[in-house]
Amino acid sequence: VSDVNQEMTWKGLVKKAQVIGAELSKKVQPGNPIPVLLEKSSETLAVMLGIVYAGCFYVPVNPMNPAERLRKIMEKLEPEVIISDEKGKEQLAAVGIGLEEKVIGPETLLPTTGTDLSEEQRSKLEQIQGQWKETDALYGIFTSGSTGTPKAIVVSHGAVSRFVRHFTEIFEITSEDVIGNQAPFDFDVSVKDIYSAITTGATLVLVPKRLFSLPPRLLDYLCDKKVTVMVWAVSALCLISSLKGLKYKIPEDARIIMFSGEVMPVKQMRLWQQALPQTKFINLYGPSEITCNCTWYPVER
Repeated sequence: VSDVNQEMTWKGLVKKAQVIGAELSKKVQPGNPIPVLLEKSSETLAVMLGIVYAGCFYVPVNPMNPAERLRKIMEKLEPEVIISDEKGKEQLAAVGIGLEEKVIGPETLLPTTGTDLSEEQRSKLEQIQGQWKETDALYGIFTSGSTGTPKAIVVSHGAVSRFVRHFTEIFEITSEDVIGNQAPFDFDVSVKDIYSAITTGATLVLVPKRLFSLPPRLLDYLCDKKVTVMVWAVSALCLISSLKGLKYKIPEDARIIMFSGEVMPVKQMRLWQQALPQTKFINLYGPSEITCNCTWYPVER
């Protein structure tokens, strides 16, 4: 797992997540939602998986949310704890209903030296895992909600494992792939990136948000990381092609590019196909409620 600050093996990430899970299990009851109000990073991913090890389910909350939306989300969740940093704590304090008192910083869940579990911690995690069922919740996400009220969708372990098994088989994702994650963690598109990588051992590259306002820097990053799989929003792809980014540099390692959520303008599609004639382009469709996608269409022309 790679972000701008560090690289971590999956084994290292899992060890960190298990320690977080063991510490969290002292503070929360299994089966409860734990909101994660943090910027996207490999540390945030370790926190999310740590929540799962604690027998709970994670709810990524974008720090860009306005105070009123934060209030509605937290009122719906009624969380025992919220995992956030000092910046997030200030945001929650501004909501004005005492949420900041529930905040735990991710650093407080990790020991200062090493990430090896004690016997007591290992025993606790085994006890929690022994009670896992595939119908248990894995994550929750809040959609915009057509009524303007944030709507919570909860997805189970079994739904994700079955979906991702099909997804990785159909699109032949393997440990050799490098998945370039564009979507924020509070969008279900990121579920495909995260769990395809976990399932196959592929490298997961978390593309920083700030690069999407700098197409040349973004293309440099994709090329440097040798990204092979892109599951991106149409608007993110169009940002590159419409600003003539593909004339500057072509991400030639990309063997498959998938997009969904919006109509792909034909003109932009042609620019991408001209730049990458050997790349497969796949139009996906599906609502968050059914775990990401239910249909796919290879765009030949």
